[in-house]
Amino acid sequence: MSDLPRQAQTFVYGQFVLIVLVLIGTGSIPQFNLPGATVLAVGLLLGAWSLVVNRPDNFNLNPTPRTGASLCFGGPYQFMLHPMYVAQIIALAGILLMNFSWISIAAWGGLVIVLERKSSLEERLLKERSGDYERYSMKTKRFVPFLF
Repeated sequence: MSDLPRQAQTFVYGQFVLIVLVLIGTGSIPQFNLPGATVLAVGLLLGAWSLVVNRPDNFNLNPTPRTGASLCFGGPYQFMLHPMYVAQIIALAGILLMNFSWISIAAWGGLVIVLERKSSLEERLLKERSGDYERYSMKTKRFVPFLF
């Protein structure tokens, strides 16, 4: 039997545990500052744009493709394969700028690694399911447009 379901769930659990650790790393309320708020806003706007373009019922927290889901190639998806993951990374970087702690930084770094590995699994599964996704992924970068 495949370890795929367990691996997928591990990525999801890890993602949420690390998000919580970033948010509560110092145990204090983030102190507003303009750079942090700006970065947070960019992440939230990217996440909102992604949700508008790719219906919420099309999303799956688990990296395995949802039955009946359709592929989305417009909006932020024309620039990166995983704009929702990028939105999380950016928004939480904004939180870090407003609430610095070594625990939060370590958790944020762990989150980046988990999301990179989770996205790799998701891409592999989507390529197996769709030649359209395989062609799309050959010309679109994972997280950073034109670079990575």
